[in-house]
Amino acid sequence: HGDPAAPPPVSISPRDLDANRIKGNRNIMPDDFDKRAIVPDEKVIAGLKMCIDREGKVSLVRIVKSSGYPGYDRKIETEMRRWEYSPYLVDGKPTPVCTLTTFIYTQQ
Repeated sequence: HGDPAAPPPVSISPRDLDANRIKGNRNIMPDDFDKRAIVPDEKVIAGLKMCIDREGKVSLVRIVKSSGYPGYDRKIETEMRRWEYSPYLVDGKPTPVCTLTTFIYTQQ
């Protein structure tokens, strides 16, 4: 963000970026309030776009498909912003990257 000389982010798969994660839990559960609202066996799906900068810091988290539960969406966004990564290298150079991540939660 803000650096006009910075290269544009490269799109990569979630699996490729996951290999660089050094901090943050991928398994984000709804809080108790949302758990009570979710019907048993309902499949709750949320999709988010996330970008990291050259240093591996999360620079963008944006919901592209809501889970249908605003509290759960906010929790996912908040937790993802805390994730940290080692820099993603393209041709040996740290490069900003973006990916789409899907969260699927089913309450038993």
